[in-house]
Amino acid sequence: MKRIIFLTAIAFFSFLNIQSQNFFIQKSAFGVEGGFVLGEFTAESSDDDKIRSATGIYAGLNSQFYIQDNIFIRPSVIFSYNQETIWLHLPVFLKYYVTDHISLVGGPQGSIIVGMKTPYNSSGIDFAAGAAFDITDSFYVEARYNFELTSARLIDTEPERSSRYNSIFAGIGYKFL
Repeated sequence: MKRIIFLTAIAFFSFLNIQSQNFFIQKSAFGVEGGFVLGEFTAESSDDDKIRSATGIYAGLNSQFYIQDNIFIRPSVIFSYNQETIWLHLPVFLKYYVTDHISLVGGPQGSIIVGMKTPYNSSGIDFAAGAAFDITDSFYVEARYNFELTSARLIDTEPERSSRYNSIFAGIGYKFL
């Protein structure tokens, strides 16, 4: 557990180090974000399907690195709390500005359950996609849908039984330019 958090911190701050280079510094940013999570846990089995929804909160750090024109890479470190479970999300989004204030985000996201013992596999890969609106140069609102690509299979159960955790994140962020 400590090793995962340590490696995550090293990776995130390595990305921040890139920001000090003159090429990136003009359009790159570092920020914080937080908001509301609506999660849907679907358990599938040969007998029946069960769906549970739960609400929670999230908070995290992100950075935004200029690539070209309206395209940025946006890695983040996000913690979410949902139904007595703490998640660590590590998304690496491609961000495309459609207009000066509206952008689309999407890309892969690693998700790890931390702080709770669970009968499910504790890590997985998601795909997230959404949109953001820049209220000012610093404040923005964002909403995205996370779709689990890997199945969170129950450990030591029949192979046909699996589950998925999909979620919607909606929140506000602040960019330090």
